[in-house]
Amino acid sequence: SNPLTFIAEGCAHFQKLEQGYQADMAAAAGLRAEAASPVTALFVLPNAAWARRVCGVYSNDLSNLHPDRAHAVLTEKSNGNYLVSVRAPLIRKTGADALCRQFASGGGRAAAAGINELPAADLQRFVAAFERQFQIS
Repeated sequence: SNPLTFIAEGCAHFQKLEQGYQADMAAAAGLRAEAASPVTALFVLPNAAWARRVCGVYSNDLSNLHPDRAHAVLTEKSNGNYLVSVRAPLIRKTGADALCRQFASGGGRAAAAGINELPAADLQRFVAAFERQFQIS
């Protein structure tokens, strides 16, 4: 009934959740960017349960580690398409929504947005649009 009590009492259920979270984030931390520049970085996570659990948190962590860079984290889906999470650079916090709205299932806020179903056939178009959106002008 009280989440803080649940955590403070060291409940076995919470410990299992905490250990799972740490393992999931360790798996994400081992990834290398598929493409990176001084202003953008793109990561692709596999079609795996751990990847689906951490894609948003991992995007936020990347933004905090590299506030001058935009990040796209794509998670492979079982149908061959991608779930996309985009974070604008923390130093500018704009453009993520404009980028994602260029794709049918995209939307969000200026600083953080996403695409629910990016067809694999649109991957290169997304990468080009991502890099173009966050170029330093």
